[in-house]
Amino acid sequence: MPNKQNLKPKKGELRYEKRLLLTLIFVVLFANGAFAGPANIAGNWSGDGEAILPDGSTCEINPILGIVSQNDTLLNGSFEFTVESGDCPGGTVFFTGNISAGNRIKAVMSVEGFGGIGVLDAKLKGKTISGVVLDFSDGSTTIFSVTPAD
Repeated sequence: MPNKQNLKPKKGELRYEKRLLLTLIFVVLFANGAFAGPANIAGNWSGDGEAILPDGSTCEINPILGIVSQNDTLLNGSFEFTVESGDCPGGTVFFTGNISAGNRIKAVMSVEGFGGIGVLDAKLKGKTISGVVLDFSDGSTTIFSVTPAD
C-alpha cells in the first residue's frame, strides 16, 4: 500500500503548476483576441449587393462604403451605390452607428433625396463586411458585402 505522504505534492510544487496553467490560459485568451476592442474600420470599402423591392423585383448594386470617422466604437460615414441592373435609383445614404468588440456593426441611416430612414446590421469577418440594410422609405431590403477599396 502506498504511503499517503508520498502522494502529496511537495510544498511549492502545486503553486508553480498553478502559475504555469494560469499563464498558459492568459496567453491563449490574449492570442485569440479575448481582450481586444473593436476593429478599426475607418476608410473606403467597395463591393456588391442586391436590393430586393417589396414587389419582389431585384436590383444589382455596387456599394461604396466610406467610414468617415471612428471613435472607439462609434462610426459615421456614407454609403453610396450605383445600380448595375434593375429599376432602382442610385444614391447616397448617411449613417451613424457603432461596432461592438465582436465586430458586429449596427447603424441608423438617412436616405438622401428620399426623406426616409433605414437600419444597417452587418458583421466584419476577416477583411469583409457583410450585412443587410432595411430601407423604410421604399420598403426594400439590401444584402451587401464589401472589402477594403484599394
